[in-house]
Amino acid sequence: MRKIIGKVAANYPVIWVPTVEYDRFRDALASEVEERLEGFSTYCWDVERGISEWEGEGWSEREPNQDPLSPIVFGKNREQAVIILLDFDKFLSSPEVLRALLNAVSETEGRLVSFVIVSPNLSALPPELERYTTVEEFELPTEEELLSVLKDICEVNELPLPEDAEGISRAGRGLTLFEFSRACTLSVVETGEVKREFILSQKEQLVRKNPVLELYHPENLDEIKGLERAREFIKKMATSGLGRGVLLLGVPGTGKSLLAKSIGKELGLPIVSLNFEAVFDRFVGSSEQRIREALKVIDAMAPCIVFIDEIEKGLSGLASSNSTDGGTTARVFGSFLKWLNDRTSDTYVIATANDVSKLPPEFLRAERWDAIFFVDLPTEKELEELLSYYCSVFEVEKTLSPSELAGWTGAEVKSLCRTAKALGIDLKEAKEFVKPLSATMGEKIERLREWASARCVPASKEARSFKKEKRKVAKAVKVGR
Repeated sequence: MRKIIGKVAANYPVIWVPTVEYDRFRDALASEVEERLEGFSTYCWDVERGISEWEGEGWSEREPNQDPLSPIVFGKNREQAVIILLDFDKFLSSPEVLRALLNAVSETEGRLVSFVIVSPNLSALPPELERYTTVEEFELPTEEELLSVLKDICEVNELPLPEDAEGISRAGRGLTLFEFSRACTLSVVETGEVKREFILSQKEQLVRKNPVLELYHPENLDEIKGLERAREFIKKMATSGLGRGVLLLGVPGTGKSLLAKSIGKELGLPIVSLNFEAVFDRFVGSSEQRIREALKVIDAMAPCIVFIDEIEKGLSGLASSNSTDGGTTARVFGSFLKWLNDRTSDTYVIATANDVSKLPPEFLRAERWDAIFFVDLPTEKELEELLSYYCSVFEVEKTLSPSELAGWTGAEVKSLCRTAKALGIDLKEAKEFVKPLSATMGEKIERLREWASARCVPASKEARSFKKEKRKVAKAVKVGR
């Protein structure tokens, strides 16, 4: 709020505040203006109530005019005034309203009049208005504000304050006052007291409402074999208070995603999956707004694990962004990098990638990640564990040895056992239907290993024990005419 007051005092003509907490923001701004800006008046307009004036402890109706031009005309005739416009983005598509606001900007120059547009839909900002507009965030409620709401709810319902009142307030960080109070009230209705689980359930709704985020609840950790070094490192860093995140690079099907998703369950933290490909939208400005909103929700979910699978796919158009999509991909990537560097929330990022060549150099530099791990093909010991596990799961006999599956990934071993079960055949026969990537993409895997050898940390404690096998290539046969 201090920044907004500063912009008003500096005669910024248009201030855009992307929030849905209309009443809380309106009252907070009016109170701050009254306290810190001598001689200023604060007015608020919305399409139902028209213009109201702040009178110290509340709002009084001034002009019940629902015409969106009315607050602009009203503001043009004022000095030292703040005009709050609720949901005004809906009217900026009107040429008359837009022109009136642009005229007001020039006509009130020097008279300390600021129009404050309150709307979460920042993509509605017209290009004609961009140079005159500054965007300022309105912070979500603090723990102290949430604790105050909790006390009021307990008092109204004649309940004692929960012993973990501070923990409940802390869990509510990231929620609006409305969301927090509804969750507390629901808890009282269903259990007769305020419980932390209801607050966390309300926070999960934030993820479910966001099109690029997904809440993941892993059920089975037994599928993860090996990768001890990466797993131990991540668990320690994620709980140290100093961790940032890790990048898991490696061959497809080797358990990168499974490892990332399992960490949250082991640590008792929610896992929020960020789908970079879903961020991009065909409407101008929508992609940038989507990533901003998604990162806000992630911060609200803290403490949590942030999982980004195959991140290179979402950034595939970065190199040509300026010529192909008007720089949208570059701006989205820039927003994510800024968040990755500057975030203060207790979030730990785990990203996976199969193709390092598609990742920009600035994405891999030091301090972006705690470490970059390379997840190679399973060692013989890991293959033994994987084979035994999946044979047990699918109830098939283990008729192959790990050495006969050299170069196979965990996903391929699972597919082998599933195929044997489905067809009612043994593993040796099922092997004819599952072809490992190491046989079809051997050269690419070797190049990936070579790149990782000097740049990455092995995810497994044991080095691969398999000797490099010579690939067999079928001899071409000429076809006669």
